[in-house]
Amino acid sequence: MTAHVKALPRLHDELDSSHQTIHGDTDAAIAAALITINASSHFLSTSNNKHLVTPESMVWNKEPQPKAAERTVAKMREIRRRSAPGTQGFDAMGIVLIDFKNDGSPCHISTEPPAPTTSDGDHYANMIGRISTLYASRFAGF
Repeated sequence: MTAHVKALPRLHDELDSSHQTIHGDTDAAIAAALITINASSHFLSTSNNKHLVTPESMVWNKEPQPKAAERTVAKMREIRRRSAPGTQGFDAMGIVLIDFKNDGSPCHISTEPPAPTTSDGDHYANMIGRISTLYASRFAGF
């Protein structure tokens, strides 16, 4: 995601309703979310660059980093998680920060704060581990 701060309420609401949709079909389903946040200080948005883009005509979106990414990570961590079937929330959730300018340069995974660390439940590896554990326990007989 980009346009961090102005999109936070809508993003939170959309994600929070996603697990309700998944569990509304079957409570045994594993609802997982991987949230990718662009932590780049500037980004070429396709909506602002609909013309033929040249170095001189590029319209850059600018984000005050790391503040915008910190606020976004904090808001995403407010999304409900569940510890047992029958309750509300995601069964697993991960957050990945990237540095992506969308200008043809390489995309990099950011490991600097506010990126989750391996001790955080929303670190990518911990999300995968949680999904694996839940799958093994919920669907062991299949």
